[in-house]
Amino acid sequence: MATTAVIRFPSRRPSRLDVYTRDTGRYVTNRKPVPAKAPGPRPDPHDPAAMDAAFAGLTSREWDVLELLSEGLDDNAIAARLGIGHQTVRSHATSLFGKIGATSRLHALVLAVRNRKVTIR
Repeated sequence: MATTAVIRFPSRRPSRLDVYTRDTGRYVTNRKPVPAKAPGPRPDPHDPAAMDAAFAGLTSREWDVLELLSEGLDDNAIAARLGIGHQTVRSHATSLFGKIGATSRLHALVLAVRNRKVTIR
């Protein structure tokens, strides 16, 4: 038997997959939560070959974002310089962090400087 969950949707409109039940005055959904994607293995920051391979996997746009981060620019300034939205900059930065094993912007810059990929201006 399928499990159903009774949920109120105060912050969004119900979708066509939700069924309204008059007796409870609620929407019932059969949608199951999607499990979070497990992060890939992080490269060893003390292994130059692993870090070179990690940096080699960056896209050209991720390189652009990393170089502009090294100039000290924030998301809005990077977005203006590249002609993209600030949310897109965040997406590129998040992807960049995952590929090189960084946990923050500062960590990404430290890894890039230590591996001689960018210089701080």
